[in-house]
Formats: sequence, C-alpha cells, structure tokens
Amino acid sequence: MQNKKEHFLSCIQNSLDMVVRFNTSLEHVCCNQAVEKHLGIQESFFRGKTFLGLLDYCCSEEQKQQLKRRHQLLKKCLQTGEEQSLLQKKFFPLPGRYLTTKIIPEKDQYGTIVSLLSVTHDMGGQKNQEEKLQQHFAKIGWGEYALKEDTPHCSQAFEAWFGLRTGALEGCFADFLKCVHDTDRQYFIDIHHAISSSKKDQPFACRHRLVKKEDSTCRIKQWARGCMDQNGNPEKIRGSAMDINSQKKVWQSLNKARQAYQTLTELSDDIIGQADRKGRWIFLNDQACTFWDQSRDALLGRSLFDYTHAQDRKKTQAALKEMMGKGRSVRGLKNRQKTPQGWKTVQWNGAAVYHQGTCTGFQFIGKDITQVEKDAKKLRFASLHDSLTGLYNRAYLEAEIGRLDTARQMPVSIIMADLNGLKLVNDSYGYQQGDQMIQKAARILKASCRKEDIVARWGGDEFIILLPQTPAREAAGICERIAAGCRDACIQKMPISIALGYSHKQSGKKALQEVLREAENLMYQHKLTERRSTKSAALKVLLKTVAEKSYENGSHIQGMQQIVQKIGKKLGLRDAQQYQLKLLATLHDVGKIKISEQILTKKGALSAQDWREVKKHPEIGYRIARAVDDFAMVAEEILAHHERWDGSGYPRALKGPDIPLLSRMIAIIDAYQVMRSGRPYKKPLSRNQIVKELRRCAGTQFDPALVKAFLTVL
Repeated sequence: MQNKKEHFLSCIQNSLDMVVRFNTSLEHVCCNQAVEKHLGIQESFFRGKTFLGLLDYCCSEEQKQQLKRRHQLLKKCLQTGEEQSLLQKKFFPLPGRYLTTKIIPEKDQYGTIVSLLSVTHDMGGQKNQEEKLQQHFAKIGWGEYALKEDTPHCSQAFEAWFGLRTGALEGCFADFLKCVHDTDRQYFIDIHHAISSSKKDQPFACRHRLVKKEDSTCRIKQWARGCMDQNGNPEKIRGSAMDINSQKKVWQSLNKARQAYQTLTELSDDIIGQADRKGRWIFLNDQACTFWDQSRDALLGRSLFDYTHAQDRKKTQAALKEMMGKGRSVRGLKNRQKTPQGWKTVQWNGAAVYHQGTCTGFQFIGKDITQVEKDAKKLRFASLHDSLTGLYNRAYLEAEIGRLDTARQMPVSIIMADLNGLKLVNDSYGYQQGDQMIQKAARILKASCRKEDIVARWGGDEFIILLPQTPAREAAGICERIAAGCRDACIQKMPISIALGYSHKQSGKKALQEVLREAENLMYQHKLTERRSTKSAALKVLLKTVAEKSYENGSHIQGMQQIVQKIGKKLGLRDAQQYQLKLLATLHDVGKIKISEQILTKKGALSAQDWREVKKHPEIGYRIARAVDDFAMVAEEILAHHERWDGSGYPRALKGPDIPLLSRMIAIIDAYQVMRSGRPYKKPLSRNQIVKELRRCAGTQFDPALVKAFLTVL
C-alpha cells in the first residue's frame, strides 16, 4: 500500500498537467512542478491563499472574473461532493491557450470530503504539438551506414551524447568504433557483421556503452536492420538508439530497493508473509519457518487457518473479509498458532493486496507475543496480589470495599485477623521463618473461607476477609474454622495463633469503612485477652529449643532460680527486682536460639569464628525480649549479662557500676551453676573449688562486693 501511495504521488508530481490541492477552506495546500513551470511563480506564493485572495494581483477585470469562476467551482464541488469541469481561453497568465480544469473531491474511508484536487490541462495548438514531437525525436539518436562507401551519418542526438560538434562523427566505421567502449567493442562488431551479412530483412537489438569526449560513458539501446538493394544484398544499415542511462539507474535503484527489502525481510524477528485470496501462503520469510519449525516448501500452499486455534478462526476470518471488502488494514489481530512447542500467541498487522481494483491476496506481519502476554499476566497478578502469600493486596481490597458497598451485596461481613507473635519469630528464628509463618497463616485463612470470599493481606501481620452477602452468623462460623485450623499448626514448633474480630453491615445506613473499624477493635480486644497465654506458649517453645540445642536445660535454669531467691533476700531486693531477676535467670541465654547447635555443643576449644558467633547471643536475646511486652523489662540486663567488671566483656565493653546490677548478679549465678553442674566435656567442681574460682575472678570478671555477698549464702 505504501509503494502504491508513493507511486501515485510521484505520478502527480511529474505530471505535465497543473495539479493543485485545496483544503476544505478552499485554501491552497500544495501543487506539482507543472504549476511552477507554467506560471513561473513559486509554490510558496500560493500556499494558504484562496482564489479570491489573488484578486489584488490581477491586471484586468477579465482575469478577476476568471478567478471568481474558479472559486465558485470549488465551492460547488465542496457542497455537492461531485466532480466539476471548466473550459477557459486566455487564462491568466497564459494568454492564447485553451485550458480545461477538473475539480475532483478527495474523500476519506467514511465518505467525508477532506480536500479538493484541481487538475488543469493545457490544450495548446498544432505548434505546441509539433514542438513536443521535435523534442521527442531530439531525444532519439538515429543513424545510417553505407556499407560500400564506409560512411556513417548520425543525428544531433548521437553527437550530443559525446559532447561533439555537428558532423564530428561523419567518418568511417573504424572512426565510429573508437566511440564504442572497449569491453563492448567486439560485441558491437559481431552485431554489425551479422546485419551486414544477413540476406533477410531482420531487425537486431543490442545494448552497449559509448565513450564521450571527456571519457565518461553513456549507455544506449540500439535497434538496427539492413536495407537491401535490388539484388537482395545489404546496402545500408539503418537504426535508432536511445539513451538508457536514466532507465538503467532506475532499474539499479529498484534492484537495490528490492535487495534491501529482501534483506530486511529475512533479518526480521517478525513473521512476514503473503497469502493469496483464499488465505494460502505464497511467501514466508525465514522467521516464519523458525516459528513453525518447518521448511518453507512445507508451509507454502498451506492455509493460514491450518495452524490457527479453532476458537480464533472466526475472528481471523472476519478480519480477512474486512480487509477484502473495505480495503482497510488490520492492526493488532491476536490469535493462537500451533507450534511444536505448543500454542503461541501472535499479533498480526495485515493489509489486502489489490491489482486493478481487485483483491488478489493479503500481506501480513506477525509478532510472537507469547512471552509478552505471560509477562503482562504476571504483572496484572502482581499489581493485585501480595507477592509473599498470593492473597489479594491492600490496593485490590480497597477497590473491592467500594464495589461491595451496595444494597444488592447486603448483608456484608468483614473479618479482621492479626497474626500473633510474628515479631518474636522474626527476632528468634529470622525473617525467613517469619515469612513461612505468614504464608502458613494465609493458607489457613484461605482454606477456612468460601470460594467467593475475598481474602487479602492488609499489611505486615494483618489480614482482612470480605464476605459479600454473608450475615454475622456465617462470619462467626468462618472464625471458628480459622481457630480450628490454627490448633495444630506451627512453625519451628512455635504455635500459629491468629487474633480475630468481625462485624457486619445489614443495610445501607453504615459505611463498610465503619464496619472495618468495628472488626479491627474487636480483633484487638481478642488479641489482648489471649496475649498472656500466647506469650507463655511462645516462651516455652523458645526455652525448649535452646535446651535442645545446648546444655542450658531445665535443671540449670531451676538451679539458678533457687539461688536467685536466696541472694535476692540477702541483698534486700524489692519484689519487682526479685521478679525481674527470676525472669532474667530464665531468659538470659534465650539469644542462643539463633546460634548453631554444632557450636553450642562443641566439646573442644572454640575457634575465633565460633566465638564471634557465640558473642552475638546477648544482642539476639535483647531483640527477642524487646519483641514481647512482658519480657521487655529485662532486655537491657540480657544484653549486658556477659559484660565484665574490668571492662573486657561483650558486647559493649561496659565497666564496673555501668553494668546493670541484675546483669552483674546473673553473671555470678550463671557461672556458679555451670561450675556446680559441670558439662559433658568438663567435670563439676567442689564447693571449695567454686569458692576459690569466684574469689579469683572477683574484681576482674565479677563485681567483688556481689561475690562477697554471694559467698555468704552458699
């Protein structure tokens, strides 16, 4: 289609007729070269002007009337939509000429006039025709060669090709041969000999190059035949020739364009093909063969419907009919094509091919968008779903809240769910285990709901369930199923616990956002009610896990708590401090939950890397304690329970009284219990040995005053 359009524009531009295009405001838009040639005025002078706008440039009233008649003709064509004609004599500024003008409306595909085309033909007299004929013959080189006299004679056109004066070629045949290109000379001699020796009146044709005076070449096409005498023998050779340099250049240009098109077609990553009127492939590029994984011979002649999915054939057929009937191109047609790798989606752009007004076939460009479609589907899913759980995300839920807040969805219930202990799991076991806990909770929620219910992750550890056309009684039943699903569920032996709250909307008096707030408030009440039991269960799991990974078993902690009571009374601690010291004895090594069991149970000396890992457990224990409100009161003491009196401890190298009192106390109690109980790789010490070791470390590792007080209660 593009080639036809370019050809049409080229024909107009090179036409001998004067062609002018006007817009619907009757203003000049553009014109061809003939207008400028005949009128001697540049196109820019006319652009944007109407015929009435040229009246001031007229020299006579007659010229003004002629312009007005042309303006009226344009208006009539615009109003009626029909072609108009006009014959004028002595039209300004071409006096003495007869001119015929046709006004042709140009319409778009909907029949609306978009512009007007004015075509003016100069109907000059006989003199004009003779001039044209002379100009035509001037372009043709003709010649005659008398065989006996050996004298050639050529027209001026021949001489002009060589840039020579008139008569310069009037010599012998050998002189003429000097003007023939070296590589073509023998070929020309053979043709000349064939003509001169032939007894038949037979025409000959050949192509060869002539050399000009400045050593440039000219390519010509020559026709010749022998003229016989009365005895039937060749007497003269007469012929004509035409300069085909421009023709050769055109063919070279076309061939170059064809090669470029072929190269682009074969290098393209798109399927490029042409089908006949019945939809059978008559041309396909290499990419098409790669796409269908078949040879070109196997594909050509096959129908484009042979590989099209059955569900897509109807719309594909409709697209072909539209192209064939209305001459329109089709863009963005998608259908599925069968390949050895399975069904693939192809997006087609196509256009009908016409010859003399009849549709002869179709041209297509197809792009494999299978992966693009998959990526788009993933992108759509990601925009509406939570990446961790696969549940709907907050953006989708907020849109659904607005959609469901209508009377026909009543009653609507909302369940608010909050996952208990997530921060504790994150700090104790790491975020990977925390993510697994969220995923497990999401699966429980999804399994407890119906297919039409909307389960979404609201953010962090919170979830919301939208229940359209669901009364409060059914919402309560779903909450019971969620609670039942959590009973035996756990992550790293940590039980899954979800706080729930629900509310409902029976009529249109209350907004769903208000229902959501009510469900959230009830959920927090439930969370506060179960907080103590949830934290207690979590603490038991943590301590049990630490005991299983190390030598800090239940008897070790129980022994420490007995000593805590004695030394607390000795030092006169308040009840609150006594409680904190007892809690510290239970939790001081909770941070070891993230230390490798291989390091904690190693019987030999620890390496430098092992020690770096072990020294992390006070900070880990600090974060775990901070994550639980009931344990936060001893978080600082847990962090400092491996600090030393002389400042050589870890992790902050605190010194002397800067170390919290309870941390100093628990360090002595812990060391005493280890020495008293022993380890699998180390025997227990006697009372005297323990006393001696504590006194030795007083002032360096331990607070000397606390060591002295501790020894009095042993």
